[in-house]
Amino acid sequence: MDTPVDIVDRIKVVEVEHDTCDRCGPSVKAFVYAKMHSGVTLTYCAHCGTRFWEQLNAQASTVIDLRYMVGFA
Repeated sequence: MDTPVDIVDRIKVVEVEHDTCDRCGPSVKAFVYAKMHSGVTLTYCAHCGTRFWEQLNAQASTVIDLRYMVGFA
């Protein structure tokens, strides 16, 4: 198992096991990170992050949005 990665945006931190989209698979980089109230972390690419944005903001305790970095990754 790889070492967890800490995704940091200002003062928010979400620890994830991988930096890829949970829906699209390991070949697609994640740009949206969410920690749910249950402790589960979710990672999504820009497309899936946009698709689930409203639900994530309504249900997650922390959401980090790095979609603005899509062209830089």
